[in-house]
Amino acid sequence: MASFTLHIQYVDRPPETRTFANRDRITIGRDIGDIALRDSQVSGRHGEITFQAGVLRFVDLGSTNGSFLLDGRRLSTIEMTPGMAIRVGNSLLTVQMIDSPLAGKGRTMIAGGGVPFGMPAPGMPAPGMPAAGAPAAGSSHEAPARGGTLNGDEQNQEIAYAPTSAMPAAMPSGFAQPVAQPPGAPPPGFPQPPAPMPEVDDADGLPTNPALVAPEGAPPAAAPSGAPAAISSDDFATLYKQAWEFLKPVLVPAALIVGGITVPVALASGILGLIPVVGPFLSGLLGLAQAVLMPLAIAALTRFLLGVYLNHPVDWMTAWKQQLANAKMVWLSFFVAGLIASIGVLFLIIPGILLGSFIGVIYFCEGKRMVDINLRNLEITKQDPLLPIVAFIVVALAVGIGLMIPVWILGIIPWVGGILASVLVAAAMAIVTPFMIVLSILLYFRIRRRFEGGEPEVAAMQMLIATAAALPQETGET
Repeated sequence: MASFTLHIQYVDRPPETRTFANRDRITIGRDIGDIALRDSQVSGRHGEITFQAGVLRFVDLGSTNGSFLLDGRRLSTIEMTPGMAIRVGNSLLTVQMIDSPLAGKGRTMIAGGGVPFGMPAPGMPAPGMPAAGAPAAGSSHEAPARGGTLNGDEQNQEIAYAPTSAMPAAMPSGFAQPVAQPPGAPPPGFPQPPAPMPEVDDADGLPTNPALVAPEGAPPAAAPSGAPAAISSDDFATLYKQAWEFLKPVLVPAALIVGGITVPVALASGILGLIPVVGPFLSGLLGLAQAVLMPLAIAALTRFLLGVYLNHPVDWMTAWKQQLANAKMVWLSFFVAGLIASIGVLFLIIPGILLGSFIGVIYFCEGKRMVDINLRNLEITKQDPLLPIVAFIVVALAVGIGLMIPVWILGIIPWVGGILASVLVAAAMAIVTPFMIVLSILLYFRIRRRFEGGEPEVAAMQMLIATAAALPQETGET
């Protein structure tokens, strides 16, 4: 049976892996098609993938914003092989496997592992770097306007490049000597990424993103140059929806990491509180034990969710074991950074958000420790402070108001009411805490991509791999 497997990274929900069996053609679109990406930068009928005679081929169907390889080259059609990734709008399609009697002389071809978000596929150049086999400085090489080779591999497969002003008809005769480049700028010899164009709806011919359309006769708007973008309630609604869609498939294990501590402690403390004299003392000891364990729990939860986001997952028990293997440094870093952020919360909440909204992500993705985490957090959030401030405060207020009435009702029940109220709050926090960390992850990478450029997911993935490799035990990565 002929089939092929794609790893699809969406903009509004977690990535997924899909296998298409006995299909000679699948369509890719914004809201319709075999793969509906729900990406505003994708055309209604953006492209298709054909699978004929053992050859998998991507074809761009004249989309507005184009389809690109990871090094920024725009294409109209290309033969796809395992490990190859193509950017469609803000989404990423990666070939994981091709299974056909005609593929590779009757062999099943499989890509070497999953491709994490933002990482180049195996055999592909890193984002913003020349492809393997690109001409060295000073050498003479002229690339044809149509046709060419990909990565200089032995197959010498041809690429048909889409006509675009962003893609020169011929490459320069050699790459220039290294010069300082703005963050996220492509190296010399590669085109600037094309600016998003207004998407035209296939049904009514009107733009679906009219904000990108300038009034007739108006001069072109200048680039924001890192200025914070205006945000609306719709932006936050989309952000919360994206966070929830991300969290839903892993909600149970994520909630267990924190709830496995907070719920039993709340229940036991409530019961012990009913015992005269010694009960409050024992309840206090349990509270102290919880306070000691929580920095490790938050670290384990962040590592677990980051692994899902970067397509390099570990199970929740392994996430715990990894933090226990380096418990001293993990605990000190999360405790000190968390304490500083907590002090900031006392001053009208906002300083706490500016100093502590990305603690776990910075620890794992940048290798910062203790106070350096807070300093880096402030450096990131001050670039667009309104976004994390509003995002986190709205959630905190919604949770607080939502719990107020049921906690008050339970509190008036004799004997067990207080216990049930404590357990309810602990269970709610076991769900809200993962949601807040998912928000932290999404906002961290969103702000860094916007203001610092490049592909921060690549560096984050490399840091996770290096950290896991340094642990003195099996990491259990799946």
